Amino acid sequence: MRKEGKTMLELIFAVMMLSVFGRLFAFGLRATWGFARLAAAIIFLPIVFGAVILSGLLRIAFPVLAIIGLVSLIRPRQIQQQ
Repeated sequence: MRKEGKTMLELIFAVMMLSVFGRLFAFGLRATWGFARLAAAIIFLPIVFGAVILSGLLRIAFPVLAIIGLVSLIRPRQIQQQ
């Protein structure tokens, strides 16, 4: 095989490899972001509010909790269609 043909094959292989692994990387970022949002909503938010209440900052905790509750009721649910 000639030198030009070999470098062209290497270039095509590199482009296809970047395409496949780029898509896998993007999928991994989307999955990680979804998991991080779920963990923040279920695990970290109650821990933070518990710490705020235990530290005696009820004047801050209740309004923030009310605002979050109202926003979650008003904001429409976004259904992801794939």
